[in-house]
Amino acid sequence: MSYRELRKFTETLRRLNYPQSISIESFRTPNFELMAEVLYWMVQRLDPSIPIHDDINTEDDRVEFLNGITTEVAAKSHINLNARNLYVADGNSVKELLILAQFLHRASILAEIEAEPDETFNVENNVESYKKSRSLATEITEIGARLHESLNTESDDKKERSKAIKFLKSFTGLSVEGSEKDHIESSIIHILDSTRDEVERLDKQCRILLSNEKGTEEKIRKKSVDLERNSKRLESLKGVRPAFMDEYEQLEIELKSEYDRYVVRFRNVDYLEEELLSYDELNNEKHDDVERNAKKMQKKFRAEELRILEEGAQIESDEEENDRSITVDHRKACAYETGAA
Repeated sequence: MSYRELRKFTETLRRLNYPQSISIESFRTPNFELMAEVLYWMVQRLDPSIPIHDDINTEDDRVEFLNGITTEVAAKSHINLNARNLYVADGNSVKELLILAQFLHRASILAEIEAEPDETFNVENNVESYKKSRSLATEITEIGARLHESLNTESDDKKERSKAIKFLKSFTGLSVEGSEKDHIESSIIHILDSTRDEVERLDKQCRILLSNEKGTEEKIRKKSVDLERNSKRLESLKGVRPAFMDEYEQLEIELKSEYDRYVVRFRNVDYLEEELLSYDELNNEKHDDVERNAKKMQKKFRAEELRILEEGAQIESDEEENDRSITVDHRKACAYETGAA
């Protein structure tokens, strides 16, 4: 269910002069009583003689109500309504009710068109009636030819018909000539009635189609006029040169030259960036080499300093040892001299 379908349904009921006002929100939730009331009103408008079971208190009564209406509507107007969707009585039922409402609306429009007197002389209508007359004449000729062929084969058909009547007589058990005749007449009358109803339905549909065809032709004519006018305007605009076209072309030339300069500068900048990158890499490599050599020299100097310090310490220790030995000797000498005295 869509908002468009609900709105279209309410507008169609308003055009059909439905006695009550129905809003768009009426079928948002299931409402079987309202659905049954609208359906009953439309069926009565379609054919007041249709028998309708109007008791909807129980589920069985509602099912009988919907089945009876759908059967009668299908027989009268050849419109097949879905009883299940109608039973739900919500947005799904609106789709089914909209079909019947549109059928009644088209029938009312057709009745109004037939009721209006047409006193004006219209060449298009005369041409259309002439075409219809020619088609009817052709159809009458074809029917006459088929009738002539049927009459030529009447002798053979009579024998086959007699055989069929004998077969039906033996099958149905009709032994009296009068009862057989009544049976055939009732069958033929039933067939004629159904054929007449079908012809009337087709005539209504044809009239509705003719009215729709006129409206469509009018729309096509208006659209053709609009198309022709717009085509002429387009052709006129193609030959007009805008006032800013000269300035646009000049700016386009300047833009092209500026773009060429931009491309050259972009290439130069890209080349210089590449050269700068390679120069930086070379400097980084040289700097790394210098740092490595400096670290090697530092290590070498440290090793040399350690060696010198170790040699100085060794010399100092030797000198101290010599000084000690000299002191001992001097003390010994002094003690000797003292003892001698």
